Amino acid sequence: MQATRDFWTIASVGVLFSLLTLIAERPVALVGTIGIGPWLLATAWTATRTFHRLNETVAVEYTIDTPTAQVGSTATGTLRVTRPAAAATVPIQVSVTLPPGIHCSSDTAQSVTLAAGETTATTVITMETSVAGEFDLPAPTVKMTDASALYTETVHRQADTQLTVLPPEPTVHV
Repeated sequence: MQATRDFWTIASVGVLFSLLTLIAERPVALVGTIGIGPWLLATAWTATRTFHRLNETVAVEYTIDTPTAQVGSTATGTLRVTRPAAAATVPIQVSVTLPPGIHCSSDTAQSVTLAAGETTATTVITMETSVAGEFDLPAPTVKMTDASALYTETVHRQADTQLTVLPPEPTVHV
């Protein structure tokens, strides 16, 4: 779990209240520290539970329509993300990366974003092949953000997606 810029801003305010208490000898500033510290701990605990529940319930399906293609042709992949309505409390983004030799066409999105409350999303990825070989497509990456946007978590899903790119057939003149 990683803290966001918002977390560090709020934590800095708590530290400033602590310094104000010590330097200016104003014990009333300690109230700010006492309020911010436990609140940050509570949001961290809530975010950890939310991320754990999401990791267990989010289903990511990454498939290639045709497992073989010719050099210079296109292959189509589908990225489908589903989660139960009970786990749709925070936004998530699922993205895929392509190995060298395969690139995404310019009008295709390589990620799916589900806002809070959304349960399913699908995108079709058009991949252009430029090199022959067998490619293991990397596992999709799921990035989760908690409801207060103080923490993020990134996990990788297991994927057994392969694409075989065949060399172009030679032209024979007799």
